[in-house]
Amino acid sequence: MGDELCSRCQNFNIQAFERGGYAYRGYPLAAVIRSATAEESCSFCSMLLEHLKIADRGNKTSFLSIAIRKESGEADPDLEQRHPQYTLILQQIQASADSKFNQSPAFTSQDITGSLSSVTHNWSWSYLDHIQNWHKKCRENHPECSKTLSRCETFDVENAPLPNRCVEVSFAESQSSNHDPVALNVFLRETRGQTGKYIILSHRWDESTERARTLLDNYACRTEQCGHSSRDKCNFPPLSPLFLDAVHIALRLGVRYIWIDSICIIQDDSADWDYEAVRMADYYQRAWLTIAATAVNPSGGLFRALQAQDLPRVTRLPYRDGETGALGGHFYVQAAGNTALAMEYWKNVGTSALLSRGWVYQEWMLSRRLLAFSGSSAGIFMQCQEALPQTVRGDVAKQEWVEAGETPKGLVDKAFKVSIKFGLESVAKILHSWETAVEAYSSLQLTFVEQDRLVALAGVAKEFGTALQIKSSGNQSYRYAAGLWTGYTRGLLWEQAESGVRVRVKGIPTWSWASMSTNHTNDEGRTINSGVRVRWARYWKSNELCLVKSVKMVRVTPREWEPQFDTTIDPLPDNMYGNDSRFALLQLRGRLQPVIIDGHFASTDETDAAALLTDHKPDFGKDMWRRVALADAPEELVGWASIDHPEHQSRENNRVDGSVYAFFVASTSKSDTGYGFGNWSNHHTVYQVIFLSGVAVPGHDNCYERLGVGRLFGNNVESAFEKLKEDIIWLA
Repeated sequence: MGDELCSRCQNFNIQAFERGGYAYRGYPLAAVIRSATAEESCSFCSMLLEHLKIADRGNKTSFLSIAIRKESGEADPDLEQRHPQYTLILQQIQASADSKFNQSPAFTSQDITGSLSSVTHNWSWSYLDHIQNWHKKCRENHPECSKTLSRCETFDVENAPLPNRCVEVSFAESQSSNHDPVALNVFLRETRGQTGKYIILSHRWDESTERARTLLDNYACRTEQCGHSSRDKCNFPPLSPLFLDAVHIALRLGVRYIWIDSICIIQDDSADWDYEAVRMADYYQRAWLTIAATAVNPSGGLFRALQAQDLPRVTRLPYRDGETGALGGHFYVQAAGNTALAMEYWKNVGTSALLSRGWVYQEWMLSRRLLAFSGSSAGIFMQCQEALPQTVRGDVAKQEWVEAGETPKGLVDKAFKVSIKFGLESVAKILHSWETAVEAYSSLQLTFVEQDRLVALAGVAKEFGTALQIKSSGNQSYRYAAGLWTGYTRGLLWEQAESGVRVRVKGIPTWSWASMSTNHTNDEGRTINSGVRVRWARYWKSNELCLVKSVKMVRVTPREWEPQFDTTIDPLPDNMYGNDSRFALLQLRGRLQPVIIDGHFASTDETDAAALLTDHKPDFGKDMWRRVALADAPEELVGWASIDHPEHQSRENNRVDGSVYAFFVASTSKSDTGYGFGNWSNHHTVYQVIFLSGVAVPGHDNCYERLGVGRLFGNNVESAFEKLKEDIIWLA
């Protein structure tokens, strides 16, 4: 708690808010910034500036507006009376006369009421009743929370099909009244074909997870099939602190089964892992509750004591008598209210290390009800499909109160489940929603990128596949391959959204967004692997210019991830959303135009002009655009290319060598610019293309790989397109 105040705050007078007329008082914004950022900063000014981030910043002549609420929950003063140069602070700052100083003038006058946050831990066993009540209200009032993600199936979470295996937990006869891990019976059970309710744990793996894994050589002991007379003689791996805490929560909520991936899947049995990995959609969706370990203590458990830095910041202001104006001690102010809560949620849950993991994305998307732990005074957050995150006190964290700009514009913020509205009413909406899902997943971290890039999304893909199967007409089918729905050619037009190192993922075709990964070194010197963030540009209508004639599924060797082009997988395997469908050759009918891809644009003005002429409205990826010309007119700019091929990333390597072709995927009509091309109308055609280069594929002629994506424009391009004949190509 800092007490350093600038001269303005030393003269703060809370009684000024009682004077007649206008309800707001203010500070010049420029003065607040100076005081907050000075070498010896003012504690109150810095608090105001910190929480101004979620409001309109105004300009240099703006005033920071401050209003007083006399009672908790009271509405804002009449905003229509607010002077336009004032900037309303959305953040609440709660005033308190601390009970330790209950004889202070601020307290005895009752000018200042309330108290500072006194929470000391992020968890209390008294929360169990709140969780039960919240869960009951959700079951009774939220029908969407009892449906699968595809909305094609309704289930009873109180009596749902159990996973193939579950951990059964119970108190031992010698249980103590304390939180005592010795007093538990914890065994792995085969539960396939049974029904009941179970809790599931979403967590990051660490060294304690590795020690607790179920393996072929400890499976018998884990399931009580080893014949040993006591646990001391068993090969029984110890449970981690995180697992023990989750087990205790399940028990005290009256749930006897819990599913933990590292225990319920035999980790050194590849067949078992493959079988279970693609069934996680069912497991997470039908769980009674998902416990998300978004914050853990130093030993890895869920329960932690709070430190001073975990609490909302506090500062002290002078108190002045209402009649005489004389200085009479101090009172305290602390960040409070729903906006402070929203920021706590974002910092502790939304930006947690857990939500940066690729596997956790689908766990979060598929879970119907979540219990997320924070390392702050908020404690825990409960959320479901139809309601915002809330604390056990019923306080709600709203997404619009989170600082603007935290989530890249246009991307779904998965931390707020209620904001994730996948449109599944029609085929078009399903396919568009799949793009949205991939955009949010594409850049997340994976320890084993090549093995897990597609499997970690298999559960979500399965639900989209179910929805597509129901909504598709009889003459149109969509086959899932390598992270896209073949037959939907717009899916080929994904763009890299961020610059960085590019690494090709083995065993995934170049036409798939999943084929690109990247890496960086963190502060600890460890290499962090993740996918490349991709986006699809939005446009209203387009004309398809190519057609998928056939799809050849190719077998890939496990672990080496080498495509075996002389083998096929036909019909589709049962594991159609896992690694069995990770590679496919697309046979396409369309038109190829020879082009030259040259250097990057020289300025943002040039890229902005190219974006305008090609109707590329989203503001992403432009720093990677390169100039494109037709091969027979190398000096004329006719478009841009975003090259994602790892061998052509260097800015020094300006021109892409070799024969390069633009393959026309779709076209749109761009208005307001046609006259500039000498057209009779104010429209011109924009072509969405992928850039290809020839590649040798055993047993296949006329085969190409993807170099990147882009757009072409201009009368010469339109004329060239009309002269081209359709060709049949293979895309690998």
